[in-house]
Amino acid sequence: MGDLAASVFAVLLAVVLTTASLGACAPKGSAKHAYVADRTAQAELMDADRAFAEDTGDRGIDGWLDAFAEDGVELPVGEPIAKGKAAIRAVVMGLLSDPTNKLRWEPESASVSASGDLGYTLGHAVVSKVGPSGGEAVLAKLKYVTVWKRQPDGHWRVAVEVGTADP
Repeated sequence: MGDLAASVFAVLLAVVLTTASLGACAPKGSAKHAYVADRTAQAELMDADRAFAEDTGDRGIDGWLDAFAEDGVELPVGEPIAKGKAAIRAVVMGLLSDPTNKLRWEPESASVSASGDLGYTLGHAVVSKVGPSGGEAVLAKLKYVTVWKRQPDGHWRVAVEVGTADP
């Protein structure tokens, strides 16, 4: 599990640094991708993240993949970037195909761009293993950021997913 936690940490660090550098490059006064306090859009995004968590809990890897855009990306550490659902499936198969593994998360905040087409959620997650007696052992505590893109049909889909160890 140590390799998984290290991988998740490195991926989140890459996303945070990329996001910070993109914000630093934005021209002053540019509102195209400025983030605003649109409470309705933020609530929609929080609901999308909660539905993502519930569907993954109910359906495992199929629920995970259904939340992603067709061109979605998973950023595994020590491996090439996983672009598209087939590559993402290969990356998360070990964790999400084992019914004794449980991945649960809850978003804590969301931000949406002024244009309403991009956003992100931040939150915490727990990976646990259910034992033969039904008890659960926590394998990892994580923090995550999910970058979302609004699709032409109006639904939010995951564009980039990354998490890291949470001490």
